[in-house]
Parts: sequence; structure tokens; C-alpha cells
Amino acid sequence: GALMGQAALNIAGSDYLADYAGRFSARVATVPTVVDLSRYPSTPMEPASRRFSIGWIGSPATTPHLQSVISELGAFCARRDAEIVAIGAKPFDAAGIPIRWVDWSEETEVQEFARTDVGIMPLPCTEWAEGKCGFKLIQAMACWRPVIASPVGANRRIVEDGVSGFHAKTGEWGAALERLHSSVVLRSQLGAAGRRTVEREYSLQAWAPRLAELWALAASGEGRGKA
Repeated sequence: GALMGQAALNIAGSDYLADYAGRFSARVATVPTVVDLSRYPSTPMEPASRRFSIGWIGSPATTPHLQSVISELGAFCARRDAEIVAIGAKPFDAAGIPIRWVDWSEETEVQEFARTDVGIMPLPCTEWAEGKCGFKLIQAMACWRPVIASPVGANRRIVEDGVSGFHAKTGEWGAALERLHSSVVLRSQLGAAGRRTVEREYSLQAWAPRLAELWALAASGEGRGKA
């Protein structure tokens, strides 16, 4: 708190974090997590498999988030002969649910994610999750994928329900997947809307000049209040 109070500018990746920083300083700017669009496909890529695929990207530490919805995903996979593509996860016993485990690497993550049919980001309803900035969700949208996300923290703002993807609480993942599975047109429409959102609000290309301006204001001592 003392450090934030003394800083010329505090940058927060979400409204939740900005509100926290605002307890200690009036010099707070919200700058979302962004992606460099030069690393992402300029047009949608074809899925890697004829099998409908559900893409998740994370780490061993966040694998429990995938496990929290695995029974719902598994029921859908059984109905529709679909599969889960888990990038960066710690493999676990999925009781026969078809999961393709993919090692994470900076060189391959975008191509792997871009060739799934839908991206998901389940999160628990915890204080820690409220502070997350939705980077993996933004990655999926940058890949032109429609997304399904827990309406927790920044996810609520990043995904406009019914426009760029769907919000899903416990018990709602199967229905959201069914809607996307049933319509290639809907997947395309939502994926394109998500990509436009990233280009406008969550890209390095959009934010680099804004961030440079914030740094200049901070250096001059003029930056005050939330940006």
C-alpha cells in the first residue's frame, strides 16, 4: 500500500485491481492485458480435426479450473463425439473423456489454439479469480475463436454475452457448447466479433500509444486520477 501511495502512476490490469489500488493512490490507470496481433492469424484458421474441439490454455497451476467443469465438458463430448484440447495443463485422470494434451510453448501456442473450434476459460468464484485479467480468453478471441467463460472478474467485461461468446456458470457449459456446436455460422459470427473486440480494446497496436501517453503524464507529474 505504501509503495502504491508513493508511485507516480499505478497501472492495473482490471477494474478489480484498479479499485484495490485506488485505496492507496489517486494515481491509478486501468490498462488491460493485451496481445500483439502480429503473432496471431489475420484470418480464421481451419480446425485441426473434423472432431469438434474445445480449446483450453493454461498451466499446471490453473489446471484445477479445467477440472472444475470437466464433467460437464465430458457429457458434451460423449453426446457429440467432441474432444478437449488442453494446452499447458498438468495431465490428470479424466475417466475416459477425450483430452488431447498439448505441451505449452511460446512458438506453438497460438497455432494450437487457433485450430480449435471454441475457447473456454472456466474460473472459480474466488477473490483470487476476481483479480485475473483474462489473458487466455483474449488469446482465444485474437485467434477468431468464439469463447465461453465463467462470468468472474475481467471475464465479464471481456466477453459480451451472446455477441463475442457466452457466459457460463456451473451447469451451463453444456448448453453453451451445444449452441456453438449446432451452428458454424454462429461460431464464425461470434469469433469475428471477439477478434474485433481484441483489435479495438485488447491489442498492443491499440494500447501502445495510449500507454506512452500515460507514461509521459506520469513523468511530467500531471497524471492524476483514474484513466
